[in-house]
Amino acid sequence: MHAIRLFCLVKGEGTMRAFAITINKNETISDLKKKIRLDQPRAFAKTDSKDLKLWMVNVRDDGQDEIRYNVELMPTREIEEYWAQTPEKNRIHVVVERLTRR
Repeated sequence: MHAIRLFCLVKGEGTMRAFAITINKNETISDLKKKIRLDQPRAFAKTDSKDLKLWMVNVRDDGQDEIRYNVELMPTREIEEYWAQTPEKNRIHVVVERLTRR
């Protein structure tokens, strides 16, 4: 299975702080959470990967689009279920939200 590159953004940050994650399409959203946490250790130092909520978005990287949080990515699903085709260029594909523990 081939890999794709997804541009991610931590919720509340500007698009200039986006970062790329490369992942195989047969890996799961749970795997994506782990990769995000490993790639951004300072941003998620006190957050377990299971405490990340991921949203599928498709917004321009220039910050001109309003982000709509319509599609929450389910941890058990494979990447290919959400991105069967190559993701569009010059876009943010995933918004990462830290869940607060009670």
